[in-house]
Amino acid sequence: MKGIKFKVFDIQRFSWVDGPGIRTVVFFKGCNLDCLWCHNPESRSFDQQLLFYEERCIQCGKCAHICPNGCHSFTGKYGHVIERDRCTVCGRCADACYSEALEIVGRDVGIEEIMAEVRKDMEFYRMSGGGVTLSGGEPLLQPEGCYEILSRCKKEKIGTALDTAGYTAWSHFEKVLPVTDYVLFDIKTIDDELHRKVCGVSNRTILKNLMNLKNRSVKLIIRVPVVPGVNDTEEDIRAIVKLVGDFDNLGRIELLPFHKIGKPKYSALGLDYRAEQIPIPEPEKVNQLKALLGTVSSLN
Repeated sequence: MKGIKFKVFDIQRFSWVDGPGIRTVVFFKGCNLDCLWCHNPESRSFDQQLLFYEERCIQCGKCAHICPNGCHSFTGKYGHVIERDRCTVCGRCADACYSEALEIVGRDVGIEEIMAEVRKDMEFYRMSGGGVTLSGGEPLLQPEGCYEILSRCKKEKIGTALDTAGYTAWSHFEKVLPVTDYVLFDIKTIDDELHRKVCGVSNRTILKNLMNLKNRSVKLIIRVPVVPGVNDTEEDIRAIVKLVGDFDNLGRIELLPFHKIGKPKYSALGLDYRAEQIPIPEPEKVNQLKALLGTVSSLN
């Protein structure tokens, strides 16, 4: 395993929302779902990508001068134009950008760089019962990398968690479960046809993997993105509670209201924002749905 590199797009410290306590979250790049409401579009591709935040651009022209492929141009009518089909994501334009309007997302990192970042907050983990969470994208698409990080954390007595959508081979779960304390498992909808429509794939593999996690030693946290028109009815939530309510290793079910915080990143990547017509769920409605979870035990 020496020298293995992991494809990541971010490492965030001091997270309170990705498992118990204060956590450092390693975001793996690459995902095999295509959810309409995805708020991390930069997580989908395994490749490095160029983001362009037009509102930051001062049109200095430095990027056009330095780009070896002539991807950048400036016109009075359209302003700063990027020909993405010619871009090789060499990063020279981003390095030269004075106003940070250009950014390269995604990089290959090694275990020592990740562990050096993780160790910065050891005391916070101990005080809060926190640790490290692997997220994405889909981290289990890089199972060797997941195992390397989680096993190193366990050796250094750092709590471990895995945030997954579950659409992967069961063998990938088997590899990492011995070094994982918590699995944060996403459920979008029980309805397979609807899942295909809004996430691009069947949920059969996902639900099968979820059933395989039942009553194992790992602690399970179910996470449900509450999306109007997809899973925001009492019937939808009851179906999920019925599915996992008798799991002995279930800690809790979390409802995560859909939001549009990630919308600017779509424009920065040159992508269409397909969730434009999806409304933000009303807080009162979300609270009503949370009330249905009263029969599910809270995580100790």
